[in-house]
Parts: sequence; structure tokens; C-alpha cells
Amino acid sequence: MDTCAHQVKNRLNRFVLRTAGWYQDQKPFWLMRYLFAINGISLEFKCGGFWRFIWTVHRMLLCLHVMIFLTDQFVTACAEERSFGRRLFNIHLILVTVVVMLRHLCMTLKMTSMGTLKKYCLENEFLRRDEKAMAMREKMWNRLKRMELGMVCQGSVQFLIFVLTDVQEAISMQFPFDFSDTSVVLQFMCKNLYTMYYACYCLAISMNCYVLFAIMLCLITELMLVVDAFGSVFKDSLQPRQEYRFDMTKHDILNFWNALEEHIRKCCRQHVEFIAMIRVLNTFTKETFLLVYGAALGFTAIEIYQILSTKQIGFYEFMILQDTVVFYVEFFCFCWLATKLNDLNNQIANRIYEQEWHSEMQYSDDLPEQYRSVKQSLLIVMINAQRSLGVSVGGVYELSLELMVELLHNSYSTLMFLLEVTK
Repeated sequence: MDTCAHQVKNRLNRFVLRTAGWYQDQKPFWLMRYLFAINGISLEFKCGGFWRFIWTVHRMLLCLHVMIFLTDQFVTACAEERSFGRRLFNIHLILVTVVVMLRHLCMTLKMTSMGTLKKYCLENEFLRRDEKAMAMREKMWNRLKRMELGMVCQGSVQFLIFVLTDVQEAISMQFPFDFSDTSVVLQFMCKNLYTMYYACYCLAISMNCYVLFAIMLCLITELMLVVDAFGSVFKDSLQPRQEYRFDMTKHDILNFWNALEEHIRKCCRQHVEFIAMIRVLNTFTKETFLLVYGAALGFTAIEIYQILSTKQIGFYEFMILQDTVVFYVEFFCFCWLATKLNDLNNQIANRIYEQEWHSEMQYSDDLPEQYRSVKQSLLIVMINAQRSLGVSVGGVYELSLELMVELLHNSYSTLMFLLEVTK
């Protein structure tokens, strides 16, 4: 018996190790293809017409499930026997579902922009032969893969808790139709299918945050490589163990200026391409960021109003408070990442300014065109790097930590207003 158990344990360990090693060889966003398919966002697999038809049916059933759930929660909130706290909680569930599904819709409509961002983050040819740069990319990709796997595990555990405990009954999310006159098999299939579709909700909340978080982290990594490249333009333009001196041969000076001009041109081209990706990011995320901002502010109002009205923190108040904290933390992470992007962009100008121009870039009467060309390119980059990248929140605000402070200020103003009204 012990030998059999030991063999089973060894086989299980080998399976886990093989699976982990196989997943480790994949690039980030590999697992997201399956989650996109499960949540009805996109089908990125090469499959035949039959499987596409099955996926289309699944997508329609998911939309039907959302409409049934929203209608059921609205009818439940309007029931006369419901307490005020229960009604407010039903309204909260409706708003959370609407926000999540609207973010899903934005992602579905902007899949082209997302594909462009993914291709840039994973297939960017800048410094591909540089071992240090590739090590930095690999480190970030491995971190994202762990986050991706953790997100799936968290959503799966959340769904299992939802199914295996009394939470589903406590928050009135059971199958809303009475099929008692039909067969037992049909009742079982409908109830369990309705429950299974809640898995999409559990994964959707984490997935919406992870996709944007992962893309912004990849963009930060690419910008860090650009900053380092601008900081070493002179060193990388010289031959090994060579220093710029007046007594260099004309051939060596010409090689230095040509290498310097080529290196700066590559860095400038990469910086321009990065700014273009920020514009694509704005196209992909501006509505989503505005939804998160509005959700955090709106749920704060609902939570405060419910606590002030019921004068207690029970199960329903705790559930609303949990969702409110999640949206606040999510919005803070986005604000921090946007601020990090702007800080790194400003560092480009600082790195260029801190170069030893007097010794590294000496004017030569023999090569005036090269000198002017390099100087103009660097000045243009410095001007562009001192501007804000302008990560937009619905075209109304600019995403930054200052906006997070403004959100907290508006939440406090809402609290004061409700306290004044409920006196």
C-alpha cells in the first residue's frame, strides 16, 4: 500500500514539474487566450467552423446569463419584503456587474489595439542582441507569468468558495426560474449550467485588472531600456578600451561620429515608437480607466450611505466594502504605473543632460554636419522627454498619483455631503 502511494506521489510530482516547466517556456499572455475565450471576448485559436459555432453559442449564453442575473437582482431589489440594506446590496451587485461587463465590452471592441500593444511588448527588436536587456525582459515576463497563474488560481478558488458554501444563497444568486414541472434532468442541467457561468464573473474581475497591469509593466520595461540606451550613447559608440581624444586619427573620429549618430538614431526611433504605443494605450484604456474611477467613487457613496443608514457593518456592508477597496487598490496601481512611466520618460532628458559633453562630444571642423545632426537629435529628444505622456482617463483626466489624491478628496466630500443629508 505504501509502495503504491509512493508511486502515485512520484508520478504526480513529475506531472506538476513537467507542466510547470512547459508553462515556464511560454510567453506572457499565453494563458490569457484561454481566458478570453472563456469570457467570450475573443477566440485567438485556429479552429474549424464547428468549434467557432460552439464558442458563439457560449458567448450568447453568457450574454443571456448576464441579462437574467441583472433582471433578477433588479426584481429582488424592488420586492416589498426586502430590507433597506438588502435592497442597497442588490443595487451594488447590479452596478458591479455592469462595470465588469462594460470593461469586457471595451476590451472586445479594442482587441486590435491590444494586439498591437502585445506585439510591441513581446516582439520589440530593440536591443534584442543585448544580454542585459533580454535578461531584464525575461525577468519581467517571468513575473507576469506568475501573476497570470496566480490570477487564475485566485478566480478558481473564489468560484469554488461560491459554489461549495452558502454564499450563493446568502446573496440571492440562485437559478431564478421554477422548473418544478419539468424533468429532474432538465432542472439539474439548467441550475448547474447557470451556476457554472458564474466562473466567468470570478475570472473577469481579475482578468480586467491583470491585462492592463501586465501591458503597463511591459511598457515600463521597454522604456527603462530606452533610458539606459540614451545614458550610454557615448560609451557604446566608442570601440572597446577607447577614449575620445584630440589626437585620435581622422578615421577613428569619423567612425566615432558615425557610430554615435547611428546609435542616437536608433534610440530616437525607439522613443518615438514608444510614444506611439502610449497613444495606442490611450485608445485601449481611456474608457476602462474612467469606469474604474467612477466605480470607486460610486461604491464609496453606496458603502457610506448604507453604513450610515443601518448603523452597523454586517455581511452585506462587508461585501460592498470589499468591492470598494478592490476598485481603490486597482485604481491606485494604475495611477502609480502611469506616474512611473512619466518619471522614466523625464529621466531620458536627465540622462542626456548629465553626459560629459565637454569631453565626449567635442566639435570638429572636419565634421560639422555630424556634430549639428547629433546635437539637434538630442535636443529634440530632450524636449519630447520633458512632456507628460498623457495617459488619459476617458479624455477627462490624466492618470497620475495626483488623480488618486483627487479621488480620495472627492470621496471625502461625498462623505461630508451624506453626513449632512442624513442628519
